[in-house]
Amino acid sequence: MTLPQLDDAGRLQLASLLEDLPQNTIPLHALRTGNGRFYADDAAAAVEPSLLPRELNGFGPPDRLWRLLRGIPKWDCVLVEREDARELGRVIEAETGVSVRYFDDVEYTLPGPPLVPHDDRVRVLGPDDLPLLESRFGLVGESADAARLLLDTGLVAGAFDESGQLVGQANNHARTDLHAEIGVGTDEAARGLGLATSAASLVASLVMRDGLVPVWSTGEHNAASRRVAEKLGFQEVWRRTFVIPDRPVAAGAVG
Repeated sequence: MTLPQLDDAGRLQLASLLEDLPQNTIPLHALRTGNGRFYADDAAAAVEPSLLPRELNGFGPPDRLWRLLRGIPKWDCVLVEREDARELGRVIEAETGVSVRYFDDVEYTLPGPPLVPHDDRVRVLGPDDLPLLESRFGLVGESADAARLLLDTGLVAGAFDESGQLVGQANNHARTDLHAEIGVGTDEAARGLGLATSAASLVASLVMRDGLVPVWSTGEHNAASRRVAEKLGFQEVWRRTFVIPDRPVAAGAVG
């Protein structure tokens, strides 16, 4: 059986229960804006932001969360608190026979101004830049819709090479009352030139001007992303764990 998604009243009620912590910035933003898929029962909840398709944020005890997850269609992984990850994985393996793997998501915050200033290779992108950003959608997400979502709901700084081509970007794709999540993307050929660092510095400075704490999250094995964050002065504050079935678990397939 496939679960129905929460209606607007349900997602806003769930948002009111979610504490405004750095690690909750992305799911809380999704809940408040309605950009995503949302599921909950009386003991667990799952949030899939539109900009992170098939990637769930899970909340609740592992056994109750699994009861919810098995009714959700088309998901690849779920991000949970580290202390719950192995138990959730054991439940999934026991009930489905599907092997599970794990890796950590590292959460950073920036306690002060960026240590590396931005430069004239980057500028803030506005609504008129949508066609440009859409043409380079690989820099921002899995589809051209990601460019529109970023410009509609967030802040985007573009990084340009010497020929004037857009080769990188940094964005504030989620914000709450206290925090602002920053993400980056750079063409492979333009990496190592400091463009992502410069663009992220601009975005971080602007969200701090708004009174928000910049947040950066990345997989533990993403050394390049972690290097950029640490170069800017971000400090690790939390870790959660992705639970990843080796193949999709069909909704309603487990009784």
